[in-house]
Amino acid sequence: MSSPSSPASSPASSRVVGTVAMRWHEHCLELLDQRLLPAEEHWLTLEGASGVAQSIRDMVVRGAPAIGISAAYGVALAAAMPGVATGKRKSCRQSASWRRPGQQR
Repeated sequence: MSSPSSPASSPASSRVVGTVAMRWHEHCLELLDQRLLPAEEHWLTLEGASGVAQSIRDMVVRGAPAIGISAAYGVALAAAMPGVATGKRKSCRQSASWRRPGQQR
């Protein structure tokens, strides 16, 4: 059991401290360019799924969780694009339902 004066019970130790590597805005995603860390902090503003995909390929984003979250934001950007036809969305859904080689549908 912790005493009232121990660091574990102080209000400061109960706060979560972390680093932000991405910021979502209404029509864009900002990614912290992790290739430049720790020497420089540079943010990339991406307005479409292709930019997000290229950032993942270029290793702007690192680590499986951050890559997955960035990819999900890329999907959200693509879905929010004005003028995306229903047929195009349908073909995206069909493409997304892939199977492993040799696996039957």
